[in-house]
Amino acid sequence: MAREFAAQCGVVVNGDALDKLGGFAELTLNWNRIVNLTSAKTPQNFLAEHIVDGLAVAGLIPSGRAADLGSGAGIPGLVLAIVDGERECLLIEPRAKRARFLRQVAIELALPNVEVVNLRAQEHRAEVPYPTIICRAFGTLKAFVDAAEHLGDSSTQLFALKGDRARFETELSELDGWEYEVTELAHPRAHRRSLVSLRRF
Repeated sequence: MAREFAAQCGVVVNGDALDKLGGFAELTLNWNRIVNLTSAKTPQNFLAEHIVDGLAVAGLIPSGRAADLGSGAGIPGLVLAIVDGERECLLIEPRAKRARFLRQVAIELALPNVEVVNLRAQEHRAEVPYPTIICRAFGTLKAFVDAAEHLGDSSTQLFALKGDRARFETELSELDGWEYEVTELAHPRAHRRSLVSLRRF
């Protein structure tokens, strides 16, 4: 299933990464008994409903270091780290139980390119600015920008995974000083998904 979804998203995923995506789904459902991570009932459901969102953006996010704000169950940050083992991914998650889950996934799946920070995004201080910052279900676009901009510099690109553009059109008008581009994603589940790319003027 993961291979099919990746192919439909135009992303090349090797065998090791496919195994890790499956392992990620299984770990999520195992932990879901003690940490509220997902409403998915099976690893296959989690793959089809959530991991696929990470696959849908994997080919659109520039290579290199990336920070995932409010990472939650690890989407899309863990998916990006699994698909591209050379990419350093920082997962920022304020809820302690979810942060522990993310660390355990990184350990069990042998993901040395993943770092987890148990803080609110606004509290984290980056030693080196991140060139790419991404989020999924973080809140409004303005809330995302306000939480993220201190982690980057003038060249940093922000990406927000959103739904149907009609539902966030008004949020775009609140982005003073930012230029944006909205890409409708080719989503294997036929869900309406958009990727909003933001840069400083």
